[in-house]
Amino acid sequence: MKNSLTFGFSVLALSTALLSVSCTGKKKQNNSDKDVENVVVDSKENTMKIGYYHVDSLNEQYKLVKDVSTEIEGKINKMSVSFEAEVKKFEAWAKDMSDKMDKGLLLSKEEKDFMEKYQRRQMELAKKEQDLSTEIQKLQEDQFLKATNRVNDYVSRYAKENGFDMIFQYQLGGQIVYINESFDVTTSIISGLNAEYEQLQKDLK
Repeated sequence: MKNSLTFGFSVLALSTALLSVSCTGKKKQNNSDKDVENVVVDSKENTMKIGYYHVDSLNEQYKLVKDVSTEIEGKINKMSVSFEAEVKKFEAWAKDMSDKMDKGLLLSKEEKDFMEKYQRRQMELAKKEQDLSTEIQKLQEDQFLKATNRVNDYVSRYAKENGFDMIFQYQLGGQIVYINESFDVTTSIISGLNAEYEQLQKDLK
């Protein structure tokens, strides 16, 4: 008799919400056959200052994201080592008992008790593996949500301080196929985020 439990965790990638902007022109028309009355828009009064940043670049260069990823990876590895040790201990016990049973060294009651304990312990380990996966998923979601909130807070302040009406995220494969690079504020935002993060780390020390 041999039992094998597979242990593994999948790192969930947080999806990034992209902001889609659409501008619709307005026109006024009555119910008769009269000509359409076009609304004249003053482009100067309706000029918007827009910027964007590359999500992939931010994930690669923002030090907080790196630190959070490293922290989560360390916790996952620690949980993995602990759980794998339990599995190996269970498998060693099961093999020893199985060998004794094959050699006819166990009484009927002992064989029955072994089988019941084996099945119960197998179910407990399977449940623990599922619980660990859920715990890690929640850990990832909580940590990256905090990181996302910090980015959004900084970008909001950056936009207000620099007179932007809108700053959105750009990511390869997202909804936006092309955008003029003159609107790119990625470097400035990453630089500001890292400076703020480094200062916070110094303050905490």
